[in-house]
Amino acid sequence: MNARRIRKAGWLVGVSTLAFLVGGPLYGQEPSDKPVVSGSVEVGFRQLGGNRDSSKFEEYRDIPSGVFVRYFRFSADDLFRKNFFIHFQTRESLEKDQTYLLDLGVPGKYQFEFRWDQTPHLFTTSAQSLFLQSSPGVFTIADPVQAILQAAATSVPRTTTTVVPALFASEQLFGVSLRRDTGSVKFVYMPTPDWDVRFQYARERQTGARPFGTTTNAFTNVIELPEPIDYRTHLLQAGTEYSNKQGGFQASYTGSFFQNQVDELVWDNPFRVTDGVNNSSRGRLDLYPDNSAHSLNFAGAFNINDSTRFMASVVPGWMRQNDPFLPFTINTAITGAPSLPATSLDGKKQTLAMNYTVTSSAIPSLGLTARLRSYDYNNNTRSLIFDAYVRTDGSLQATPRRSLPYQYDRLNFDLSTSWELPKGSSLKLLYEWERFDREHRDIERSNEHTVGFTFDTSPNNWFLFRASYKYSNRVPEEYEPNEESFPLGDPGLGQFHELRKFDQAARRRHRAETLLQITPADALVFSAFYGTTQNDYKDSEYGLLKDLNYNFGFDLTYSPRPEFSIFAEYTRERDKYSQLSRQRSATNDNPNNDWASDSRDLIDTWGAGINASLLENRLIFDGFYGLSVAKGLILTQAEGDPTLPGFVVTTATNYPTTGNRFHQAYATLKIPLAHQLTPKFEYRYERYGRADFQIDRIAPFMAPIDAGADRSIFLGAGVTPYNAHIFSATLEYIF
Repeated sequence: MNARRIRKAGWLVGVSTLAFLVGGPLYGQEPSDKPVVSGSVEVGFRQLGGNRDSSKFEEYRDIPSGVFVRYFRFSADDLFRKNFFIHFQTRESLEKDQTYLLDLGVPGKYQFEFRWDQTPHLFTTSAQSLFLQSSPGVFTIADPVQAILQAAATSVPRTTTTVVPALFASEQLFGVSLRRDTGSVKFVYMPTPDWDVRFQYARERQTGARPFGTTTNAFTNVIELPEPIDYRTHLLQAGTEYSNKQGGFQASYTGSFFQNQVDELVWDNPFRVTDGVNNSSRGRLDLYPDNSAHSLNFAGAFNINDSTRFMASVVPGWMRQNDPFLPFTINTAITGAPSLPATSLDGKKQTLAMNYTVTSSAIPSLGLTARLRSYDYNNNTRSLIFDAYVRTDGSLQATPRRSLPYQYDRLNFDLSTSWELPKGSSLKLLYEWERFDREHRDIERSNEHTVGFTFDTSPNNWFLFRASYKYSNRVPEEYEPNEESFPLGDPGLGQFHELRKFDQAARRRHRAETLLQITPADALVFSAFYGTTQNDYKDSEYGLLKDLNYNFGFDLTYSPRPEFSIFAEYTRERDKYSQLSRQRSATNDNPNNDWASDSRDLIDTWGAGINASLLENRLIFDGFYGLSVAKGLILTQAEGDPTLPGFVVTTATNYPTTGNRFHQAYATLKIPLAHQLTPKFEYRYERYGRADFQIDRIAPFMAPIDAGADRSIFLGAGVTPYNAHIFSATLEYIF
């Protein structure tokens, strides 16, 4: 057992015991000197069983065997003959997803808050690699291994199918994961009951690695690496707020500063020892740049009269990034590359968000609300023209390219009114308008109008019904495919002019939701819901044509006695997407090569449970079982006639069904004892399975499955099923 874990557990138990011993005598003092001390701690032992090698088991959590502290809470109020308080709590104290919070101060005067959180993210436990990280972000392969792979890749016939698996046979499996550590301190000072001043500083650190795909020499050498992550993010906040019965005002500043400790990613081409044109021995990629963001927030609200209130907020923001550019290529065999147009981007963006709201209830039983929202995203970054570029460190491309400073403005206006109707009913009507202005996109301006209603009725205490519906119509101006990134025109095929991008295209949307809740008896509650969103891209000949979603479900709770209840629930979600596209080339752009695809996703979730207190609350039992099943289907077919000349859509086919299934069950037994002690015994069961043709057979070397990947190497970062049993016994102590 981990000695450090045992020491931490003992420390927390000791603190809780000391708090109890200290707290006891304090209650015997005079009332003016009597602090109020309380708290609780739950400590236990956990044992795991089953097959837990999958990264899915601990994807965002940590569940170790042995001694653990589920939580610890300590609270002391009215200390030092004043109204001073100290609150301290932890969660998952000895694990990688732990949290600590310390709160202290004087109510109504000042307050300090200290917080620390840790969050893991496990991507895979089955990675393999021939690479060594010689320094942060630099991945190399031993020269002898690189020479063997180059010889195997250039042999006729190629011998990579035997050489590469033999090299990987001795490589150990390893995990690829991230860890996020966040610490913050906050101070609040209240000079008067109506006024406070706040300061906060937070620092977040992300460390670890995640799978990252790269390519060298076009798509000849696709390489997957464990991208090193070493981020620092500093957050500063300062502000003040004042409020009284007539209204309030607040002003604040927020600054965010991001630093990436790994500037670039450099890797060896496993199948090439020396540089050559169209055959680079290395690849290089710039990683996420250091940047900063600043914003001011001004907000206020005041009552115009007893029935009308006005609220407003104005939030200007600034973003900066000036990371140096990398050279065009790391391939020493490429000559003639032009000079860079600048040494860095000098990126500058400015945002301005404004919100104005007026609410009024001047007319009895009638409420009115009007909102005006504006968001301007202004990109002041200069547009740079690159006279040429090097494609994936393999070859020089003479085509000039331009960087585009994308930006947009969005304006929204909402108007709604609600009536209080007789017999516990109400009706709400609304109108919404949105205008979107874009730069360097296919559509410069679009307008969307929405109308809708919401109806609620609850004529008695056992019946509730709610229904809402919205209809939206987005009308864009003329659609013109954006090819501004080619200042001299696209020398290749160019964009498909009949294709429409769904985030800008004309769209009709229907959205409806209903909720029904019935309580025919005090012991029985039944509720059901239904919702749907249907998007129709009516003017799109190609691209996304329809996007349909619906969900429905119910839950039932039966409680014949206060100490006993059972419940059951079910939810279904379904999505369907339909799209049409074309396989085309510069010499073959024929409607006979159109293809259509229908994608369908279906998710069913079941759950049932029981809560029971037995023997006059001497035994408390909780049990639950849940099952979630998801399925995905992609149906693809050629629309043209294969007998006509030039038909090339020969690979349009229905893909295998994908899906996953997740079971979870738990049973907990609590036995409350005297002196605030409660032993707990818990059993949890989890089972996860998946069928996904895209990654089920993933391996570091994919040539046996795809012959075109005989000069590519991957991590083999799969996510396997798991079947886990979790047993725990804990003791909860309340003081």
